[in-house]
Amino acid sequence: MKTKYIALAIIVIAAVAVAIFYFTVISPIFVSKPSIQRPELGANIETANVNWLSNELGAYMLHPDLSGNPPMFQIKLSDTNDVFTVRVVNNVPSTETGQTAEPDIKMTMSSGTFRELYEATDFTAKVNELYNAGSITVELLKDTTTLAFKGYKGVYDMLGR
Repeated sequence: MKTKYIALAIIVIAAVAVAIFYFTVISPIFVSKPSIQRPELGANIETANVNWLSNELGAYMLHPDLSGNPPMFQIKLSDTNDVFTVRVVNNVPSTETGQTAEPDIKMTMSSGTFRELYEATDFTAKVNELYNAGSITVELLKDTTTLAFKGYKGVYDMLGR
């Protein structure tokens, strides 16, 4: 009889450990979204605009993988060939112009699509609409395990994909 209780306790502890791991690493739900002021969108798309958009896309949910490699992704504007690299440190996105050697993912859209998304009132619905229409493409450049360990699954879930 004692062995049944011990086995049951081990199963419960393992289930709790798996749940904690999943909800803190794979699909983090206990992360607060940082407040980033929405900058004016001028004639040119600037790093501040990409930074705000990245935060709205859920970049704040990303974190380093188990080896300490930080999440890094690129947004490329197809019509201007402008490339922005977003790094997430302590759940806060930071954007620079230019490419990085090894991004996790690359999103491509036109500057018109970027503007349309930037001005959207229902952000999640607009992302899904533009993605489903092929106006936004996402290229996974790392394996799905690495992406999951960095929290991209949480972003995917949040956007309703």
